This record gives sequence, C-alpha cells and structure tokens, in this order.
Amino acid sequence: TIYDTTLNPETWPLALEQTAAFVGGRAATLAAHDTARGEGNLMYVWGDDPDYRMHYIKELAATNPVVVTTHLACEPGQVFSLSQIFPYDEYCQSRLFLEWAKPQGWGDMTHGLLEKSGSRFGHFGVAHDVGKSPVGEEPRRRLRLLLPHVIRAVAISKAMELKQTAAESLSSTIDSLSAAVFLVGKDCSIVHCNRSAQAMLDAGNVVQKADGILAFTRAAAKDELRRA
Repeated sequence: TIYDTTLNPETWPLALEQTAAFVGGRAATLAAHDTARGEGNLMYVWGDDPDYRMHYIKELAATNPVVVTTHLACEPGQVFSLSQIFPYDEYCQSRLFLEWAKPQGWGDMTHGLLEKSGSRFGHFGVAHDVGKSPVGEEPRRRLRLLLPHVIRAVAISKAMELKQTAAESLSSTIDSLSAAVFLVGKDCSIVHCNRSAQAMLDAGNVVQKADGILAFTRAAAKDELRRA
C-alpha cells in the first residue's frame, strides 16, 4: 500500500490507517515542518479531527516545542518516540498537548525522520492513545520495519514529479515557438505538435495527418521525411 502511493497519492490515508494499526496508534501522518518559518504541513493524515488539524496548522505549529528538538537531535532514517527526545511531563503541560493532542485522545508519538535539509524536515509516524503513553520499544521496532519503504516511496514520488514538471516545461517551450514543431516516432507517428504545427495540419497545404502519421503533401518530401 505504501508503494501504491507513488502512482496514486490519494491512497496515503489507507497506508496511514494500516500503519497506525500495525504500530499501535490512534492516528498517523505524513508531515513536514520548517523550524525557521514556524510552519507545519500535515500533508496526509488518518484518524484526526479536521478542525484540530486546521488549529494546529494555523496556531500551534509555530509554537510546537518538539519541532526544534526533533530537527536538532534526529537524523533521516531514525525512529524515535516523542518521550525519548522531550520530557513527557513537560509536553503534557504544553499548549500543543492541551489544545491539540489531548482533546483527540493522543499522548506519546512515534515517528521516523524521512529527510532533513536546512531548517526543514519530513516525518512519518503515529500518535498513541493517551492512556497508553509514554510508549516503549515495540512501536519503534515496528515502525523501523516500515520506514525504509516510506523513504523509498517518497523519493520515487519526487522523481516522478520532477519528470512530469520537466515534460510540462518542454511542452510549454515548444508550444511557445512560432515555428511549426512536430515530435514524431521513428514510424512518423505524431507524438506532439505545437500550435503552429497544428495550424499547418489544419490547413493541409504542406503536411497531413492520416491515422496519426505525419506526411508531406509532396511525395518527394514524404520520402525525405521517412529517410530522415
């Protein structure tokens, strides 16, 4: 299910639901934080209340006492529980706990760091039942089994996004040219044509399109194109 997200990001909630069940949590998230900007982006979440989610993003992310500690103390690929890197009693007195975690029944959290650069980091993990917090080693052991696959899936998704962006940029550049441009396969099948090329096809004086194949109206030019 984690790898399914590379082709269909809308399956992340299902992957997070299964993660919460496997690790032993009430909710799960894929998120990113920026310590310099005080921003938190809960990209995909399962098991939370949308109203509390918005409250976190708008009001609490900038004052989250655990974010800076996570950024300084943890490295990509590392699995940790909140109670390992921050005093749990102090956390329970924080605005974050009182206004966001506690009302949703959450206590300790177990996360894995996906990546870190500059002031930003991405993480993946679960929130545990407040009555079962702080947690021990077993949730961390289980999350360690999943984290390498999540890191790989996120990397694949980014690579696919970059390729899509490059393709869109190339298409936009070609479309902006005043000269007619055709991208064709070796059988002269038309893969893409810009606006000027489409206008030539519509006019039908110089080039034609038959069953998806590009051809010149003059037989000699048609033969030259196929040789090329």
